[in-house]
Order: sequence, then structure tokens, then C-alpha cells
Amino acid sequence: MKKPHIVFYGVLNLHIGGTERNLLHHLAVLAESYRLTVLSRASREFQEQLTHADYCPVDRVPPAFSPTAIRQLAHQLKHVLQADLVVTLEPRSLTIGGPAGRLAGIPVLHWHNISPLDYSRNPVKKLVYALGEGLLAWSCLDGEIFVSQNMHHLYTRYWLVPRSRSHFLPVTLDVARYQAIRQQREMHRQRWHVAPDEFLWVNLGRYHPQKGQDVLLQAAAMLGQHRHWKLVLAGGGELESDLQRQIQKCSLQSRVHLAGGLPHDQAVELLAAADGLVLPSRYENRPITVLEAMAMTIPCIVTDVGDSWLMSGGGELPPASVCVPVENAELLAKAMQNLMSDAGLHHRLAEAGTARAAQFDSQDYLPRIEALYRAFLHE
Repeated sequence: MKKPHIVFYGVLNLHIGGTERNLLHHLAVLAESYRLTVLSRASREFQEQLTHADYCPVDRVPPAFSPTAIRQLAHQLKHVLQADLVVTLEPRSLTIGGPAGRLAGIPVLHWHNISPLDYSRNPVKKLVYALGEGLLAWSCLDGEIFVSQNMHHLYTRYWLVPRSRSHFLPVTLDVARYQAIRQQREMHRQRWHVAPDEFLWVNLGRYHPQKGQDVLLQAAAMLGQHRHWKLVLAGGGELESDLQRQIQKCSLQSRVHLAGGLPHDQAVELLAAADGLVLPSRYENRPITVLEAMAMTIPCIVTDVGDSWLMSGGGELPPASVCVPVENAELLAKAMQNLMSDAGLHHRLAEAGTARAAQFDSQDYLPRIEALYRAFLHE
């Protein structure tokens, strides 16, 4: 029997962040029952981990709503790849993949991994993006998946998506697995050459303006000689050389290390060695690394963007993180100093992480995704 063919379409560079890890995980689950193709731009690190799907490179980023790109993609999906379902991965790919799927007569499902309503600072562009996404949602899409609670609420509240076709599927974790990795903490610290009395800060995320690593390095420069501390940034990406120059300019070479892109298992082991996770993002969706940190009882410092604070600090449970304003290096440095010097605060945040992680302890996430795909394929 011929396997249904699902094509995942993106035009922005796939690297090895939370979105990509999530994609790789559910490709592994789907591989037995479906033929899978990733049609996108992708870094070498991502391609090396893409073992459960074919890879078709996209040579360039097409203009949004480009008629030529839409026609070409429709032909490729229908006649070359013979796709049964198209899954678009980010806003730009939606502007091409949505109309192309409709033109080819193929169902289209969109993943809201990030929203232009977050990363665009221009109010006119925000309005245009909102109207454009709303038009596509109502005219071209068969379904939309949100992983962020805040974003799902925003889009449904203002009818940017049809409520009947929107699905909120928050990422969950196997908490016991992460707790087992955390129990190997001392071994992981030795691998990363962390001294017993050193406070290890970890930042996981691609080197991109979104993640605010430039602000983090400004804050690190303010910490000075405040006890023994080390900061490791793992992610790799377009800003690596810029961040390295900033480290040298701030004379942080002995304190800060750029680990580059790491496979997920190694990134989790690095996190397990940490005393604190710091994520000063300018915008986010639902950062998996915050869930992973809480599962391993690691206190977090976050900004109030996306679901970062909602997951780790908002609600009735005690907070497992400290929240600082976006792009405020001084307050970020102060929060880092407080967490290093106040053992009681560190303990309270770590303990709160256990209770918060329990809310996301489930192994039904991937089966729910597969069931959703089956519904769109009418199986």
C-alpha cells in the first residue's frame, strides 16, 4: 500500500532550535506510516539530524505572495512530489504554501511556531500581517496548529483564524527522562569543565537577534568578578562571529563560551549541568528549553514574551523563574547576581519548577499530532 506523502514546507533557515527539535521528533514518529519530505532551507547541522525524511533544498526566500513562486510550488507539490498534505512552518512559507496548496488541490496545515505579530515592531506592518494571515487562514488553510497559549488566544479572539479549524497543541515532556538526565549532573559538569564552586549559566537558542544574546553579553560584562561563574551559549547561527567579537570587546573570554550548534541530546546534557537558564528573548512562542529546565529543577530568567512567563511564572503556582524587561541589560545583570548570591531564592525557584513541570508531563503529544494529520488525510 502506498504511504501518504506529507511535505513540510519552509523558506527560512531551519537550524537546531526548539522548533526544529520538535519537527525532528514528530518526523521520527510519522516515518513508519508516511512518506515525508522537508522542502526548505536548512543548516548543515539540521540536515545531519534529518534521518526520517527526504530533504529538498529551497534555493532562495521568495517574496511574500509571489505569483511565480506560488505557481512553481503548486506544480512541484502536485506533479513532482505528489504530496497528499502540505504543512507550512513559518509565516513567509504560509504566504506561498497556502495559495500553492489551494491551487494544487492539496490540504494545507499551518504550524504557528512564530508570529509576525511578535517580531514586527512597525504598527503598519503588524496590521498588514494580521490582515494577510487572516485572509490566508479563511481562504487557503484547512487547519492551523498553535503551540503557544497566548498566540492561540490572540488569533482566535480577533478572528484571525476560524475557531473550528484551529488546534492548540502545547508541547509536553517526559519529565522522568529529564529528571534522570539531571541526576547525572556532576558527570555533565565535568564534561564541560565546570568547577564544583562555579555557577554555570546556560543559554540555549540559535544565535539570532530574537534570542537577545547581545543583551545577555552586556549583562555578563556587568557581573564582573561576582563569585565564580561561567556562561555557555549553545545554538549556532548567523550571529556567531558578532557574538565572538562582543565577547572579546568585553574581555569575557575566560567566562563565556560559544558552544555552537549541538545535537539535542548534548544540549540537554549541557542544560543538566547548569545552575541557571537565562533566556532574554525579544520575542518567543513557547520555548521548549524553559520546559526542559523546569523539568530538571533549574531556575530560569526569562522575559515576558510568548509563553515564557506564562509557563514558568504566571498562574497560581509559585514561580520557577525571574522575569525581566526585554532589552534591559542592567536589570538582567541584577537578576543574575541575585540568583547567584541568594541561595534561598535559587532553592525556591528550583522547587517550584518541579510542580510546574508536572503540568506538562505527558507522552500523548506526538500521538495527538499523528491523529490530527490522519484527520486531514481522511484516513
